[in-house]
Amino acid sequence: HSWWLFSGLTLTDLLPLIATLQYHDFPILSIHRKSPQHAYFEYEDTTELREISKRYWNGELLVEPKMFFAVIKEVKSRIYEHNYE
Repeated sequence: HSWWLFSGLTLTDLLPLIATLQYHDFPILSIHRKSPQHAYFEYEDTTELREISKRYWNGELLVEPKMFFAVIKEVKSRIYEHNYE
């Protein structure tokens, strides 16, 4: 699983990080399909996104479990849906 920063964008295929960013209301700019079961999610690189990502990697975030599970289900449905931008 990967996480990249380049040209003002953050690109990741790491499901827990994608769910964390979605949980914190970061808008997805685009979804790039690598295969039918694998996609990269693209976000605008902002100071706030970097801070949440840093706190994610450092294990410093807390989430409401039921809401986070719902977000994971939503992200998975976006990975497996057939229409991509």
